[in-house]
Amino acid sequence: MSMWRLPEEIEVDIFLKLPVNSILACRCVCKPWCGLLTKPKFIKDHLDLTIQSNNNNNPRLMFGQSQYDQGKNPIINSVDYKSISSSSSSSASDFPEMKVVSMEYPFEKINTKAIVFLGSCTGLICLGVSNNGTSINEKNWICIWNPSTGEYIDIKLHILEFREKASYCYRYGFGYGSNIDDYKLVQISGYDNCWSQIVKVCTIGSKCWKTIQSKHPYVFSGQLHENLHGVFINGVLHWSGATKATFGITGKHIVCFDINEERFMDIPFPEETVLPLQQHQETYREVGVLGDCLCVVFSVIGTRTDVWVMQDYGVRESWTKIFTTTQETMTRDRFLKPIWSFENGDILVHSCGQSSLCNHNNGNTTRKVLFDGINMGRYPESYVESLVSLKSRTYVKKRITNGNKESSDED
Repeated sequence: MSMWRLPEEIEVDIFLKLPVNSILACRCVCKPWCGLLTKPKFIKDHLDLTIQSNNNNNPRLMFGQSQYDQGKNPIINSVDYKSISSSSSSSASDFPEMKVVSMEYPFEKINTKAIVFLGSCTGLICLGVSNNGTSINEKNWICIWNPSTGEYIDIKLHILEFREKASYCYRYGFGYGSNIDDYKLVQISGYDNCWSQIVKVCTIGSKCWKTIQSKHPYVFSGQLHENLHGVFINGVLHWSGATKATFGITGKHIVCFDINEERFMDIPFPEETVLPLQQHQETYREVGVLGDCLCVVFSVIGTRTDVWVMQDYGVRESWTKIFTTTQETMTRDRFLKPIWSFENGDILVHSCGQSSLCNHNNGNTTRKVLFDGINMGRYPESYVESLVSLKSRTYVKKRITNGNKESSDED
């Protein structure tokens, strides 16, 4: 019996068990399969299983490689977390080297100065793109991209700014709004530490912007070229910051923006991370996600770095310290970022352009992970492979292979 003559519910059950690349190939077999495998319900069900199932879940790490000093466009690389996990059986003295894949990305063919990762959600990556013009003519924009399918959509910004040295600063956020079944881009702006109360939100499907008035102005940690984007978890974006009062900063906490309600709220840091320290000790707090939990990296620069996870979202008492290191290469960097946690207790962290596997179950050991000798830069981003469509019908053009240019699938 031909596969397309099977009852549809059986076909769906079979296809849901396949990885994204196999489903994309099956879409090209015949029109009935293409129709079935592009249905919104099938795409949603496949994504849900991908996120929930260890067998289907294929999380990957994406990072950029600048070639600006060589007059070339950036390279975007991707590596499978499973290959990193398989290397964790090596001894602590080994430096396992991972094989990376160079990605075809939107606007790869134009003269590009820099690409910054501004978040990921359900397999979609939010990119900040700057072209390689002069500072006066430089153009910048946001691009939402599905690296698995190659589909993308570009979003115009109200204010275009990705340069590293400027008095006008920005923070971004990208996430899914379940109440409207669409994605939203959030932009918060202000001068230096005097952040604006005005927040701009773009609904991706319509590309429509609207302005939201915040009750309290916030101050965000870091400079312009650091921590550009918020961490998305539980339908909420999170940044490390504080509330700004008339006569200074009232208190440090996690600044949150609810994507559905489009309102701000606060989550307290672990109490230990906000207690007074010795004079002249510099501290730094970075927000991230480990597993399904919100996490915070607290660094006493040059002394120690702690990793905390919030086991019960929104409950301060549930903050738990899971890892501490005094390793010099990790405590001297203000921008240590937790990236991924593995079942064996390994935590992949990014620091000083390098990655390390830390294990709190094995005497807080750390060891380097090499990605073909590539420096990862400051903006690695995790994502899952998905079939999520942006409904733009615009796809990344294929690179030239053996002298022949493959189809771009653009309509």
